[in-house]
Amino acid sequence: ASLIPLWCSDIGGYADGDPKKAEFQQLLVRWFQFGAFSPLFRLHGRRKSNEPRHSDQCGRSGGGNELWNLFETNPHFYEVVVSLIKVREGLRNYILGLSHESRHSGWPIMRPMAFQYPNDPFCRLNLLEGQYMFGDEWLVAPVTKPDVKEWSVYLPHPGDRKSWIYYWNSSSVDSFGWKTVPIPNIEHFPLFYLHTLEVSPSVTFY
Repeated sequence: ASLIPLWCSDIGGYADGDPKKAEFQQLLVRWFQFGAFSPLFRLHGRRKSNEPRHSDQCGRSGGGNELWNLFETNPHFYEVVVSLIKVREGLRNYILGLSHESRHSGWPIMRPMAFQYPNDPFCRLNLLEGQYMFGDEWLVAPVTKPDVKEWSVYLPHPGDRKSWIYYWNSSSVDSFGWKTVPIPNIEHFPLFYLHTLEVSPSVTFY
């Protein structure tokens, strides 16, 4: 899908999924994190409903698929997802620029690591299927397992006068290569962006 310019997944999956179950709520948050850094950001689908069917209905209606319904029993998860929507909105001009670039060059918005870093030994061998570039500035490694405490990510050398910035604390990463990133809570996932080198706090991953 990374070579198709305008692509998305249905956040939460198209069919079923019970918003009252904790495991599905956790899946939704992780899916929103992936969706926020996809070319198209879309919540779409038919949720499970336990409501009885009325006599004048031809079939059972799906459950609510709005944010306030999906996270009715978990206000914290709701706030996490709202914050992701705000992050996405903040990237509006960046994504618009990528869309124009894609139209004129054919370059995808969502890029395999090998596309952006063809000379990096790990990237060019296509060994990094669990992460990708969103445009040329954002590196995303979605968390795809429940209840994890850490996640591995590979940071290629970004080139002259640039540094990877860890989004969650705005610190520059002091080295490149494989890193183990702490996942202290549901809000966090490995998310980095490129920035011109300047004096800034640094963070070390192992």
